[in-house]
Amino acid sequence: MMRGRDEHRNRRLLHATSLNNQLADVIPEERWGESVHEQLGTPSQLFAHLIRVRLVYRSALFSGKVQFPGEKVPDDAPVRSLLLSSAERLAEAFLYTEKNHITFDDRAITPVELMQIAVQHEGIHTGQYYVALKQSGYPVPTQWQTDWALT
Repeated sequence: MMRGRDEHRNRRLLHATSLNNQLADVIPEERWGESVHEQLGTPSQLFAHLIRVRLVYRSALFSGKVQFPGEKVPDDAPVRSLLLSSAERLAEAFLYTEKNHITFDDRAITPVELMQIAVQHEGIHTGQYYVALKQSGYPVPTQWQTDWALT
């Protein structure tokens, strides 16, 4: 079980996930099926991917093994609420896991290492979409501008 200092790490994970969740607010829902940039999938595909990976990592904290690809997000799923709940459920799982090690690609990692992987994964997509938003004329989420003085 994570406590103290680890709860601070957990808040950082929630912050990282919230940055990608904010894309659902700056890209109009009616345009989620359109690519923002030719080299990226659609926002709908990104959101489904984020939800799916978060749930794979959450499951690993209980099963002891990261197992991709995980379950496909149904096309009619309530994406906005799943973005938020998948982040919250992942963060909660980190607080209550009883696993000391998790198997990831045939190697043992700790829950803290899995959290670092999760934060890195979120950050990669934030960076991809920052560039794509800027190049496509979409607004950058206010939090992104505030955190990094990006305009």
